[in-house]
Amino acid sequence: MTMPNGRHVAAALIGYVLLSPSQASAKFFLITHGDTITDLGPIKVKGEDMPANVPLKVGYKYSYGGLFWVDFWTWDGTYCIYHDKSFEPISEEVAAGLLGKSPGELSRPFFYRFPPGLMILGVVAVIAGIRALTNKGANQADDESVTRID
Repeated sequence: MTMPNGRHVAAALIGYVLLSPSQASAKFFLITHGDTITDLGPIKVKGEDMPANVPLKVGYKYSYGGLFWVDFWTWDGTYCIYHDKSFEPISEEVAAGLLGKSPGELSRPFFYRFPPGLMILGVVAVIAGIRALTNKGANQADDESVTRID
């Protein structure tokens, strides 16, 4: 099995950047940051003080930062009730109740817990480690097979 070279990794990163759906606000071309809300589902149990004509949903609002529109770090996550870009923070227990679930059934969104940029860096580090170990083993085998003739 051949290991991908730098061009394959770069092509994969560029493909991810161009094909991944994401909203980002950029100060600089390379640095992206902002807030996003991941939809957890529609409200199944409505209270008396909730408007009937506004389609409210339960979501998880968090901040992110990254490079080339790939998130490398996330923070300040909270459950919320939202409509479009307006939101109101709520507790995990309230979010679970509105979704008709128990608090133990809720989990934070996958990409909040594991930002794509960190996963890419992890894969690159594993590949680099395997290549380093493979090259070291090959170099040792070459050194042992060479004998000096006087």
